[in-house]
Amino acid sequence: MQTSQYDAKFKDAIIAKVLNGQDISELVKKENLPYHTVYNWVYRQKKKIAKIHHNEDPSMLKKRPQNWGAEEKLKAITETYKMSSEQINTYCRENGLYVTHLEEWKQAVIDGINLHKGRIPPAAIKKMEKENQGLRQELRRKEKALAEAAALLVLKKKAAQLWGEDEDD
Repeated sequence: MQTSQYDAKFKDAIIAKVLNGQDISELVKKENLPYHTVYNWVYRQKKKIAKIHHNEDPSMLKKRPQNWGAEEKLKAITETYKMSSEQINTYCRENGLYVTHLEEWKQAVIDGINLHKGRIPPAAIKKMEKENQGLRQELRRKEKALAEAAALLVLKKKAAQLWGEDEDD
């Protein structure tokens, strides 16, 4: 059924299927429809619904996760915090997200809090470990030198006791 005009009932049925959770890709293959045509039908329907309810911003319907601001990301994290995985999946579908977006944003918040608490970044830790290794090597070298000097002093005292004091001293 690839004509330039589609029956209104047919369009409504297709839109209803997508809004009820059916995957657009599967539906367009099954019905032999252009993907972007169905996508545009659904987008326009969502826009109408948003205008009716006034609680959704129609511009948000097509906003990519990469363009979300910090407040929007934090709001998404807090809204989904105590949801089950099924509820999170539904939330993500409704908001054009993947679960990985929420996980990345949550990790970014945790990392930010840890940095704020004074947690040291991994690069700084590696630098300090390298410096620490150098200091340990130097300490081992100095301990060996000190042990050698102490051994020589002890030998000198023993030699002096055995053979007596040198006349040169």
